[in-house]
Amino acid sequence: MFNVALKAEGNVSKIYTYNIIAPVIQIMALVLLIPTFGLWGAIIGRSLGRLVNLFMPFLLFGRTS
Repeated sequence: MFNVALKAEGNVSKIYTYNIIAPVIQIMALVLLIPTFGLWGAIIGRSLGRLVNLFMPFLLFGRTS
């Protein structure tokens, strides 16, 4: 639904940002946290990725270009 709204606005670069930032942050968190915390690191990394994915639309829509 978010991608459809951005396509209607013609903001393809925001779609790319939305689709790339959350997975990159999640992968980085997993790589850093799993060796240290094990299963809990995986849980925290996955949750962090989900939170970024949840709040990213607010950041992208809140900005004025």
